[in-house]
Formats: sequence, C-alpha cells, structure tokens
Amino acid sequence: MCLLLCVAWLAATPSPVSASPIAIVPYSGVTIFSDSLSLPAPVDQTQGSGLGPHTANVHVVTINLKAPGIGFKVSPDNGPAAGETLTQTTLAFLNQEHAQLAVNANFFNFTTNSAVNTTLTGFAASNGTVYSSFEAAPLANALLPYALTANAPALNIGADNTVRILGPGASQETLAGGVLPYNAVSGSDQVITNGVKTLPALVTTVSGPHQIVAKTVPPFGAPALGNWYTDQIAARTAIGLSQDNQSLYIFTADAAPGSNGMTVSEMADYLMANFGIFNLINLDGGGSTSLAMVNPDTHVAGLINSVNGAQRFVGNSLAIYAAPIPEPSAFVLMMSGIGVLIGLVRRAR
Repeated sequence: MCLLLCVAWLAATPSPVSASPIAIVPYSGVTIFSDSLSLPAPVDQTQGSGLGPHTANVHVVTINLKAPGIGFKVSPDNGPAAGETLTQTTLAFLNQEHAQLAVNANFFNFTTNSAVNTTLTGFAASNGTVYSSFEAAPLANALLPYALTANAPALNIGADNTVRILGPGASQETLAGGVLPYNAVSGSDQVITNGVKTLPALVTTVSGPHQIVAKTVPPFGAPALGNWYTDQIAARTAIGLSQDNQSLYIFTADAAPGSNGMTVSEMADYLMANFGIFNLINLDGGGSTSLAMVNPDTHVAGLINSVNGAQRFVGNSLAIYAAPIPEPSAFVLMMSGIGVLIGLVRRAR
C-alpha cells in the first residue's frame, strides 16, 4: 500500500517557482517528494556562461533511519576480475538485491553503456568490504579535476544504520575517527557542510582537497566551461543528512524531455531552503542519475525519475530496504461522540 498526500511546499521562497508538489509514503519510514520547478538563470554562474531560465523535475526521498525494516547495501566488488565492480543499471541492482529502492552512487570510468569491469572514483565499501579508496591529491587529469576533488568525503552507513560523512583516516582505505567502513559511497565533493553551501575552490592547479580547476584549463577546454559546479545545468544525484543524523535524504533532478536539470549550486540552495539538509554529497549525475523503486501495490520495479535515452550501466548503486506500511485503521478522531476527520489519504496505484 502506498499513501499519496497533497502537501504544501516546505519553504516560502520567491524562487524557484514550484508547481503542485506531492508526497508519497510507499514504505514505512520512507517519504518521496516530487515537484516540477521553474528556475531563473543561475545567479552565481560565471560571466559569459549564458545559462538562462530553466526547469527541473525533482524527487527527494527522506528516510527515517530509526524506522523498523530500514536497511542498506552498496553494490559489491567484482572479486578477482579486473577493475573494482561490474557495471549494471540501478534498476537491475534493485531487482537483484530484492530491495525496495535504489539510487546510483560513485563516479566511475565510463567506457560503454553495457556490463563491463570498471573502476570507481573515490571511496566505496559494501557490507564491510572496502573496494575503492579515497583519491589522493593532486588528482590526475584522467580523474577530471574540473569536477572531482581529491579525498572527497564518503557517506558511510554502519551496520546499525548510523550514518556519517567522513574523509580518509590513517590510510586511503580507512575512514576518519577510526569509524569502520560498512556501506559507503562518495561523489565529486561535499557541497553542504554543517548547514552551509561549500562548493570547492576554483584554482589554477589542484594541490589539495576541495579544489577544482576550470574546464577551460587544458586538456579540458572543449566545450568551454568555467566552474563545473555553477555553470552546468544537468541531471543530478545527491545524498545527505539532517542535522541530527537521523534522516537520510536522496535527491535527483531530471534532464529529460520537460526538464533541463539544475546546477550543483542550485541543488544545494534548494535542499537547504526546502528540506534543511545539513550535510550533502554530490554523487554521479548526468546520464547516470537513476532512482528506482518497487511499486508497493503492484510489486513491479521501475524508475521514479525520467532519463533521456537508455538507462546507464553505472559503477555502483545504493539499495534501500524498507518494510510495508501497515493497513490503516482509521483517520478519524472521536471527540465528544462526534467523528472529526483529521486526515485525508487515498491509495496510490
């Protein structure tokens, strides 16, 4: 059973302009907000970038980490085979693991849209096995330092669902503070840190963490692009936490017919303003953006977001397990012998 609610938007801001957002509660502890946004030209774009008004269809999954039945698994490594993982679509991983939801995760060496052995960028672990390490500074050109940052923090989900965003520990294969890796993913960088937007610094030569070069720096001059975080509108995937670390958030924005996408900077602003996200990692986006779910009524899996073309075979994904919603008894409060309707909920099919 899936509950469908019409909801008021969470924050009253002059921009972006929201359509008619809805929220569904497909599983216990899981709520999914969906909306279509009309966005103005990005205010922080590099002069001459030419970005104008655009649209974005967005989805925000909120997960109560204390809800019964909530669990996670990251795509495992491929053992003795070449590379670190075998690529597959996020939807295929969801079905393989018999999970309820799944989302794409790390950036990876994208060569062809088929099942191939690949290497990931940044830290990754599955059920306690670390199979991809942090990337030390300075990043090699092959790792696209106009977008990816050295030692980009990882989001680690412990076996007890304790979630933290951490950098490297004593080695590139460990986490800071002696935290044991369990299910961990990382992206290009942490773009919200302790409630503040934290885009990486634009430098001439990358020498340490949290730094990028302009895409105009050779050999990244075509197409010309200044700051990858402010000057590119595209599909997006991100994962983050509430201030109390009790709620996990997964975000996607579409770049498909009817939706242009967002800049990373716009995404961070939107999630802080509307959801109060306190810490956020930007994951692989563009053609990799995939948010899949098993319909709780039909038990058929499909994508929540829209993709432009075929689903991409990605390097790894995060699966989410959740329990069904118990059948509701009644949303009626008996008061002085009079039934007072206090909620309006209908089944979504």
